[in-house]
Amino acid sequence: MAAWHRHLAGRSCTCLLVALWLLPSLRDDGWGSVFTNASIRTGRQAALAAPAGQRRASSDSDLDLEERRAKCPLSQEQLESDHGEKWGDVRDILVGLRAASPEAIMRARFTALRFQDPQFLAATEKDDNQSIRDRAKQWSLLLGLEEMGMFDKMMNLNSDAFNLREPAGFEVLSADGEWVEFRIVCSSKTLTEKSRFVKDRKYGWIYGGETEYSEARIRAKNQQEESRERAMKRREEIQQKQRQARERGRTEAQVGDFVKHCEAQKNIAMVSWQKTFSELSDQMTAEDKKQEVLLGAQGQMALQKLFRPPTLHTMGYVRAGHVPKEIRQLLLSHLNKHRSRSFVAAFNPLLGNQRKAKALPLLPEWTKKGGFIDNLLRPILEKASGKKMELVRVGASLRIYEEGASLMQHVDSPETPITVAMPLEANGAGSSWHLQIGDPQGHKHRPIPLQPGQLLIYEGARLAHGRAGQLPHGDLTMAFAYYRPKANYEAKRIQRTLDQLLASHNAAQRGPSKPPPPKPRKKHEEFRKMDEL
Repeated sequence: MAAWHRHLAGRSCTCLLVALWLLPSLRDDGWGSVFTNASIRTGRQAALAAPAGQRRASSDSDLDLEERRAKCPLSQEQLESDHGEKWGDVRDILVGLRAASPEAIMRARFTALRFQDPQFLAATEKDDNQSIRDRAKQWSLLLGLEEMGMFDKMMNLNSDAFNLREPAGFEVLSADGEWVEFRIVCSSKTLTEKSRFVKDRKYGWIYGGETEYSEARIRAKNQQEESRERAMKRREEIQQKQRQARERGRTEAQVGDFVKHCEAQKNIAMVSWQKTFSELSDQMTAEDKKQEVLLGAQGQMALQKLFRPPTLHTMGYVRAGHVPKEIRQLLLSHLNKHRSRSFVAAFNPLLGNQRKAKALPLLPEWTKKGGFIDNLLRPILEKASGKKMELVRVGASLRIYEEGASLMQHVDSPETPITVAMPLEANGAGSSWHLQIGDPQGHKHRPIPLQPGQLLIYEGARLAHGRAGQLPHGDLTMAFAYYRPKANYEAKRIQRTLDQLLASHNAAQRGPSKPPPPKPRKKHEEFRKMDEL
């Protein structure tokens, strides 16, 4: 009943019994209907309307008692069908006598329930928070004697309390002092409850609002919820361990793939160094000659004409904010995990002191066209240039400049006209060893301050660029991507023009597929074994 009381008051309730016998607040209305053929309430109220002294006097008179019993609106057969030999106790209560025991008042309450008397149900229960009138109102609503409002319907939408409208049977399981354990058979459920009754001056005994089963059910429900929470927690822990195991498996597989990829790139780098000293020296001499022509007045004039109008703007470079967070986090994590796997980059005559320029390969799926890096960089580049762009390539490796590294002034191949430079990490002097970019006339080379995480876009095939001197100390890690305009750009035509210019100065042609020749400064710069990389 206590649970039902909470339910009708707008709180959740799950037990029908609790609603019926324990919850005074549920028993809102009264069972405000009339018993069959006559009003039990009328007879009982008439008997109780007399002064208390007269009621006591009449109870002492056997004749008067029999007359009152004879006026009971329910027949012996009706009461016996529910209460058997205890039917007389119920009859006496219905005609105004006090209940002799908690069991008797419980039986009378069931009869009031069955014959829908909300007033009796409300009057024979204790609730210090509600008046009898309010409780009778709740019982009337519950029993369908009054129409529920929209709010009450919503609050009782999934309630089992409506089963109490059709009680079919009643049985007292035990009666011990103030406690009565009983069972009510309803239309679709059988409800079992154990309730406590208290003495009352008017009715002898009334329901006290306390139930043993409801408390036990609450404890059981709490235990069930705790068990469910523990089970869910265990399931989540198992799932988390499974996810971690799968992630470890994927990570181990990725590491294995990356190790193989590193070895393959290291082999390529080794091949570039497996040449005679004279061959490497010739490559460097040839590259020096090419860059001398391209950076000279005639070469710069040709480049400005070939790249007209400029892809970016007259100055040819733009700071484009910051490296996308997703790219920087991914590449920094990769650098921190695998830095020990870096090796001396493939021979490049533009890099002085080759042992001080390291390469850390990136996973191929990151660097492909339409891949993770391309999809994040391309919109930034298109916004800066106002043109549709397409990826030529993402640098296959991170470039790590270490103390003593250098980068000579040069221009890039027409195949890669636009460079996106992304400094990821700088230590020591690496944060001030800035890239220098020449002006369109090829006269001034101004340093472009760029801190880790910032983004620089420049026309590397049009403007001379490099770094002044050697890195005095510290290190600098860079990532690169190369783009070109998607329309109206003819790399081969530009390349043919430059090749003609180089040929006129007796410099080797600068084919896009041919790496620039090296120029080792000292014999020990050659690598003979893989481990030396």
